[in-house]
Formats: sequence, structure tokens, C-alpha cells
Amino acid sequence: MSTQVTLVGRLGGDPELRFTAQGKPVASFSMAVQERKMENGQWVDGDTSWYRISAWNRLAENVNESLSRGDLVVLTGRQKVREYEKDGQRRTSVDVTVDAIGPSLQFATAKPVKVEYGSGGGSQPAATSAPHPDDPPF
Repeated sequence: MSTQVTLVGRLGGDPELRFTAQGKPVASFSMAVQERKMENGQWVDGDTSWYRISAWNRLAENVNESLSRGDLVVLTGRQKVREYEKDGQRRTSVDVTVDAIGPSLQFATAKPVKVEYGSGGGSQPAATSAPHPDDPPF
């Protein structure tokens, strides 16, 4: 079972783009979400939570092309907590599959560029583009 989440944080590394045996692209990266709290009238950094993030299909390609280590992003996705054993120790991993992601405009600006996807699987900027079958219905 997964839980819908919204996260604001920084990429812990550049996205790594891979392809499944069926040819589906997947981009993976870590993300740090740091709590900020007020102490003695000043903002200080609190605890940091780390998440393992994956984006699939066209979103994976766009993430790989657009984001890099240290970028502040806002994402929504489906969170899944996994428990596993490594070196005899029980561990927990929090994984999130991205539904939507973009740069935070709190400390930066962005200029979105619509991309057109051809039959070759690559992308190129386009002034206009017809909807793709993978596009969400909104």
C-alpha cells in the first residue's frame, strides 16, 4: 500500500537514468527534506529525512534533463516504506514514485520549455505539441 505525499527538498545527487529490459526509462535519485524550526528567535536546521525517488517514462527523461544535485524541488508522489536486512541489521527505506515534480521557485526562477516526443524516444523543444497518449487527462 502506498501513501500520497508532497515533499519539498534538495536532490542529494544527479538523477541516474536507466532503462528496464522492456525499454521503459526510469530516473532515480535521493532527496533530502530538512526540517526548519525557530529557536531563540532564529531559524535553525532540524532533522533531515532522506527519500529514494524514482520517476518513470517521459517524466524520467525530463527529470534527467532538467534537474541536478542540490536543486530545490517540489514533488508529489506515492510513498512506500520497505523494510529489509543488510549485514544482519534490519533497515528501513522510504521510496517515492513521482507523479509530478518541478523546481521550487522560492529561491530560483524557471522557464518551462514544452518538448515534443518523436518515435525515436528522444525529445526536442517544440513551440507546439500534440498530446501524447501517456499525458495525464488535464
